[in-house]
Amino acid sequence: MSMSVAAKEGTGVTQPTHAQSYRNTAQKTSVFSWLFAALCLNGMIYNEVIGSAFLYLLFIVMIVIVAAYPTAFLREFESQKAILLLLPAYALLSTLWSAVPESTARTALQAVLMIAFGVMLCRLVPAKQFVHITFLSLILAILLGFIVNRRVLDSMTNEINWSGIYYNKNSMSMIGALFGLCCAHHAMDSKRFVPIRLFYLAILPLSYVVCYSAKSIAMIVILTIGLGLMTSIYLAFLLPRRMFRSTIEQISIVIVIFSGVGFFVLSNFSGELLQLVGKSPTLTGRTVLWDWASKIIPTKFWLGWGYNGFWVQGNPLAEMLWLENHVQSRMGFHFHNLFYQSQIDLGLFGLLIVATMLSWTFLMCYRWVYYSANITSVFYFSCATVMIVSQYQDIQLFGGFGTMSLLFTIAGVYAYDFNAMERSRSSRKGNVQSSRVGGALVGSTQVSRGY
Repeated sequence: MSMSVAAKEGTGVTQPTHAQSYRNTAQKTSVFSWLFAALCLNGMIYNEVIGSAFLYLLFIVMIVIVAAYPTAFLREFESQKAILLLLPAYALLSTLWSAVPESTARTALQAVLMIAFGVMLCRLVPAKQFVHITFLSLILAILLGFIVNRRVLDSMTNEINWSGIYYNKNSMSMIGALFGLCCAHHAMDSKRFVPIRLFYLAILPLSYVVCYSAKSIAMIVILTIGLGLMTSIYLAFLLPRRMFRSTIEQISIVIVIFSGVGFFVLSNFSGELLQLVGKSPTLTGRTVLWDWASKIIPTKFWLGWGYNGFWVQGNPLAEMLWLENHVQSRMGFHFHNLFYQSQIDLGLFGLLIVATMLSWTFLMCYRWVYYSANITSVFYFSCATVMIVSQYQDIQLFGGFGTMSLLFTIAGVYAYDFNAMERSRSSRKGNVQSSRVGGALVGSTQVSRGY
């Protein structure tokens, strides 16, 4: 009998399988796990500022771990988690028709590496511990932001905006919004002492200060949506457990209704609403870009221009939009909408893949909340929701190395792992019940020796 699945004869000690050893690494080397997670997250946070130095070191560490447990790591992608690789794989394929195949391949491989980081991180650090790591990393970035106090000129609006440690306000406001969700998680955690929970509640407004300082009305709205979602589900926890799931279903229906109403209002009265808060009706030029995107999409409808292949020097359309939006560097631009940008880069097929990945992560996180009823699952569900909503006016997902891309991947992996464990538990419970029922109906299963 295999020693990996049975106890040694005479010892009574069960030997873990190779995969179990890989999964239990965090229990054996908790300090290493925290360092790996912190290095991974901070590598994404500061990648825009100092480059990929953290991530190169992380890549070396990951190679060592994969070399030690190659089979167990590869098996992570034998499940539905292989969906995470759909977009990077198709993006890599797009090098065949991209005008800049080297850039396309590099960005696609970065996306693959980022997903690998996320999957390994989920194996090393429990979901709740990673929220603590995220909180500490974000508050450090915010404090550094106030120290650096960088202000940059927005070429689209010709305004000077506070951007903290970054070179654009959107990155800093995203840090502020995620920080607010982390504070809400800690404040709602019933296992903490009340004074500590009150402390996190007291510093939560700092997230709004960051978003307001960066003049990001969109991120303030998105943060408010996330906190409202967390609060409504948290209040559902206070109900009797038998009422929790029905309440979650009712909250879901309300969200769908409000989303429909909100989409209608924004579609028809966005200009008036933006003027009320002193913003341009064009969303600082975004609507102009979206209009151009709708005209560009039909030119390469099915396959697109190739992943990261539109905004390249020498492309007449890109040159024209850079000139129109006063982008003197002629690089690092996008259409400020994930769905427009995805269809331009990867065509209709790419857009469908993006929609599939967004839906898969959202449904995994929703199921996690529905069946677990704990504040950590609510945190990841809220993060995934606000990330999806934010892609309406920005692009922070599926673009290689990035904080939001990493967190979105991690949310999906943690949620899938919980759901898989829940299905396994339900299956075992069902098998036990079936055996009991079968025994009661059939009676003794002893076979006659004369048979």
